Amino acid sequence: MINISIKNSSLIIEDKTKELFNWNNRAFFNISLGFEVDEENNCYYYSNKEEFQDLIKEVIIYLKDEGKGYSNDTQVEELILNIYNQEKEFDEVKKNINQTIATPKLISFKRELKPYQVKGLEHFLKIKHGANFSVPGSGKTSMVYAYYDKLKEEGIVDKILVVGPFSSFSPWEEEAEKCFGKKLNTARLVGAKRQSYYMLSSEYDLFLCHYQTVANDVIDIIDLCKQHKILLVIDESHYIKRFEGGVWSNALLAISPNAARRVVLSGTPMPNGLMDLWSQMTFLTL
Repeated sequence: MINISIKNSSLIIEDKTKELFNWNNRAFFNISLGFEVDEENNCYYYSNKEEFQDLIKEVIIYLKDEGKGYSNDTQVEELILNIYNQEKEFDEVKKNINQTIATPKLISFKRELKPYQVKGLEHFLKIKHGANFSVPGSGKTSMVYAYYDKLKEEGIVDKILVVGPFSSFSPWEEEAEKCFGKKLNTARLVGAKRQSYYMLSSEYDLFLCHYQTVANDVIDIIDLCKQHKILLVIDESHYIKRFEGGVWSNALLAISPNAARRVVLSGTPMPNGLMDLWSQMTFLTL
């Protein structure tokens, strides 16, 4: 029996019968997927944990196609459940995307949305985790605040965390006042003082954070997402494109599954080409 497990921070595919070590199987695991080969222990192993879920999906599809049975440990089982839930959610999105929904009634939101902004709001509501790549000046911030207001009314979220450049902090604060007719209780997660904001998080509605702070405070922000229902927004999301050793991207991908809802915003989502979208889309689908 083939066993799939996670041990010592490695994803391990073990086969004591050695059936998986013939040329065809070796080509798939070692060459196509990038697993290392451990001949002595009759296994393949992979150490980049961020790719475990995608790899497990590919491995299971392959084993089923080859008619091979397998067992797995509880850590792998959790990732398989994540895969199932993502596929189920994606199927629901496909059903919803072309359906017409009633124009959302907003309770605390005071600003009048333009027709194209209403469509942006409706799109977010249909797909749950969404991207808006409208041109600069189109009112993406207002659309997100309208989305936040609707989600808060439904009890899906209770706070909003925006990750972006320092230059975006003031616009998010100013737009909040225009959208709600009052200032939101805001915590700028910068400097040593930010630790007190984490400790007193229930007192704030809006958290503003730089990409580098996210990289430094991954554990704190995951805890924040576990304590509250967070709408997590990445502003100027093209800045988190994946690259070798990209700590901003890695940190946000680790945080992503802990947020109740997720949004990415950018007026220039792929300045260098299609690969710029990898981290942005992965952030939404985890």
